[in-house]
Amino acid sequence: LSGRIHCQKQEWDAAADALTESLSRYQACHNPQGEAEGSYELGLMYSALPDSEKAHQFLMRSRALYQRLGANNEIARVDTALNALAN
Repeated sequence: LSGRIHCQKQEWDAAADALTESLSRYQACHNPQGEAEGSYELGLMYSALPDSEKAHQFLMRSRALYQRLGANNEIARVDTALNALAN
């Protein structure tokens, strides 16, 4: 949550720290849903910077995790972000 708030305030360093910490915790707990969401949020943050390479990397990771989980609505949301990144 704090990562999203920092993103909204365009506090990019704080956002990256918070989102990366959150992602690490989800990975340590073997929580693929949380890892997918954390990767998605980092992808959105990097697309706002813009750092399209990192954004693409995190969004694709998110997509792969959601695909493994069969989370079709979330896959569509990631695809929308990837399409926006490509334009």
